[in-house]
Amino acid sequence: MMTAMSLAHRALVSFYLAILLPHAIGAVKGGQNTGEKRRTRRKTQNLNLHIDDHVINYAKQDEAVRNMVKWSIEQGGYIHPNVEIRRWDPSDPSSYFGAFVNGPVKEDELLIKIPGSIKIQLDDSYRSGTDLTYADVVCELAWTLKREYELGEDSNYAPYIEYIETQSKHQIPAMWTDVGKHLITKVQGDLSMMDFDTESISGIHMHDWIDDYFGGEFCLIDTESGEEMEEWYVAMATQRGYDYCLIPVYDMLNHHNGIVNSITRPSIYDKDGFGVYALQDLNAGEELLYSYHNCPDCKACPTCETSLDYWGTPEMIRDFGFVEPYPQRFYYKDRGPVYLKIDETPRGFAISNEGGEWPEIEWIESEIVRLERLYEQDIHPLRNVLPLHELETIVHYHESLLQLFMAYYEAHLAENHELDSEDNESESEDEESSDDEDDVLQKFVNAEKEEEAEDADEFSTEL
Repeated sequence: MMTAMSLAHRALVSFYLAILLPHAIGAVKGGQNTGEKRRTRRKTQNLNLHIDDHVINYAKQDEAVRNMVKWSIEQGGYIHPNVEIRRWDPSDPSSYFGAFVNGPVKEDELLIKIPGSIKIQLDDSYRSGTDLTYADVVCELAWTLKREYELGEDSNYAPYIEYIETQSKHQIPAMWTDVGKHLITKVQGDLSMMDFDTESISGIHMHDWIDDYFGGEFCLIDTESGEEMEEWYVAMATQRGYDYCLIPVYDMLNHHNGIVNSITRPSIYDKDGFGVYALQDLNAGEELLYSYHNCPDCKACPTCETSLDYWGTPEMIRDFGFVEPYPQRFYYKDRGPVYLKIDETPRGFAISNEGGEWPEIEWIESEIVRLERLYEQDIHPLRNVLPLHELETIVHYHESLLQLFMAYYEAHLAENHELDSEDNESESEDEESSDDEDDVLQKFVNAEKEEEAEDADEFSTEL
């Protein structure tokens, strides 16, 4: 019989989440760091931090962002006076970038204009070609990025190249250390993922997809030489790309499935550019957010429409290197299929079935036990070994999986308890009904006896 998580385990997880994710509540309310594609880390006075053996100069990042925004405006772009591109916490040089409202704006106001001239976009044939795969498109975009990157200051997109050059080259699991790759694979365990062809695949896909889809002679990757920069181009084309293009400034807006307050018009692929508009009245302090999964143009491409239907929280980690805020989605196609959605509510966590089958409770129980043991035996001992970004992502994902299965297990218990209560009530009602019937029968028998007694008295009198 399953029991709740041990208090010791809960305390450990909570402790590390508190230490590693100091702005977790704010990040959930204000979106993930998908401009920088990292979660906020602890405040520090050191502006140069080693992350995965790559030095991040936060002051240089700030300068690159300012230059990129200035360049976009010079090219015909626009930023609303009450909108600014900045870090989530201006006093924390390591907090994530996003687009924030610093004064009131009205519904349907133009907030940001992206000119077509700043987009790195593939030829229209890549959008209309139905025989092209998602990997074909990403590969070509990676090649395009490579050419512009190697041009450096001579590139027409130099300010954008300067910005992405300040980013860590190790943000997504495919670019992690071997220890980090191994550990997130263990967290995934036997839980399947969806590959780019919408087929179930093992957890190793979380980090080996670059070799599988772009290695050898297929694309620009030479897996034998293991050239990190070549892999990085593919990683960046996936992580920052919009299938057919890279969009400076717009890619600073962050993801949230539950809070969506901005929309784009016309298509982000329009050659002349597009605008970002407010979906509602906004106040100072709010962040501009949209869903990477459910944006207007997300399902417009023939190469990604089907895959987005199965794009859940694990796939977001694979592509962007962060654990999305609630609501989260998990698709286990090989188990029925099972499509679960979990959301955070004022009363706790709510779990729902997104059209698949409900999983077997025995499987849920086994996953809870596995994840509890995994934290204590594998994650906790490596807390001082893993790079900080890898550790915080793994801890957060582990907690999300555990919360998913615990929420389902608790919902299952609650449902069974209600059913038991209904059965008990039904049995009680049946017993009461039976008692009532017995009372009626007894009254009928007594009445019959009284009538017989009266008849006997009358007969005796007549005699």
